[in-house]
Amino acid sequence: YPNFGEREHPDFDHWMGSVGFIDPKEGFDFNKILSEPPSFYLDALQKAASNSVRRDKWSYSSNLKPLFTQKKEWGYSFMEALAKTGNVDAEIWNSVFWAWREIIKSKEDWKQILNVIESLPEQRALFAGVANLISNGVFKEEAKSDEEIIARAAVLMDKAWNICSKAEETPDDSFHDWLTSAINHEGGWIGEFWVHYCSHLRQKAGTGWKGIPATLRSKMEDALKGKSRVKVYARIVITQWMSYIFAWDKDFAVDNFLPLLDWQRDAIVAQQTWSVLLNYRQGTSVELEQQMLPYYRQSAERLTAMLKGTTEKTEQ
Repeated sequence: YPNFGEREHPDFDHWMGSVGFIDPKEGFDFNKILSEPPSFYLDALQKAASNSVRRDKWSYSSNLKPLFTQKKEWGYSFMEALAKTGNVDAEIWNSVFWAWREIIKSKEDWKQILNVIESLPEQRALFAGVANLISNGVFKEEAKSDEEIIARAAVLMDKAWNICSKAEETPDDSFHDWLTSAINHEGGWIGEFWVHYCSHLRQKAGTGWKGIPATLRSKMEDALKGKSRVKVYARIVITQWMSYIFAWDKDFAVDNFLPLLDWQRDAIVAQQTWSVLLNYRQGTSVELEQQMLPYYRQSAERLTAMLKGTTEKTEQ
């Protein structure tokens, strides 16, 4: 062991050296990669270790955006190759769709990516990524999405809901904020899409609006009553838009959303709902506030009782 010797700073139990930036593109020949079938790079990505110092999975995944940017057709073929492997690694699929989120800008881009997505197999890991991509892009102004694109996106999001909502994972507040946890999950992405899609339908209908369509209302009800992570996160994201739901369909909102505020009905759901409304609510109206008054009083009484109980315990 020729390099064996006393360690640097032997008088310290811990010490911090210099910090440097690791460029994920370093050591990769993009021109060579793009000249080869995407399956070559995919094979290397799947074999890459998650904890190695050089050329690890993070580097391979981070390179997808510049690779797709340079040659979109190569990127579409990469997705098809990944689907053919039957790979259900959510981390890889998320990397793929995060890359496309940053690249797709125009109407033509959306039509091309939807063509590819519509031919992919119905796997949860894949459609969780699809939900991320569509929810965070289709309704952006720069996308200039027309009726065809929005309709196709809605069909894919229905498929994403049918696939992802079957998972029975329990919800967790991993970000210590219910809304932040929800908007970083496929349930939240699907719920966010429903709200923007409903807004689109409302504007399109004009004076002929008859309330939220039954098919969309049914999916929302499924989320509002669900206990799984996907459904709870969809509910939490929709909650911040309660005032819009109330304006679009008053009866539906009163019957399905206002009960979420009731501490006696379900304290956990009420805590989640109030935490979102008090911090992130998007707009309100006098009529909605009047409908919420009993729940404000109930929350005030609950808070008063909690504070009183805390004071008594402290005195004891």
